Amino acid sequence: MTGEIIGMEDMMAIYEVTDRFEIDRETISVPLEKAGDGSVTANEDGSIESLRPCRCR
Repeated sequence: MTGEIIGMEDMMAIYEVTDRFEIDRETISVPLEKAGDGSVTANEDGSIESLRPCRCR
């Protein structure tokens, strides 16, 4: 890993959003490294991958 890694604050921010949409936390995958502008991807198996951005604007 070359960039920053996410912390508990980052995870809680993700959960705050996903909880509002009633998305099961077990279906969320969050890589530890922050990268680029961030992204959210819905996978074919119904899981979601959230990549945190390097910086929040």
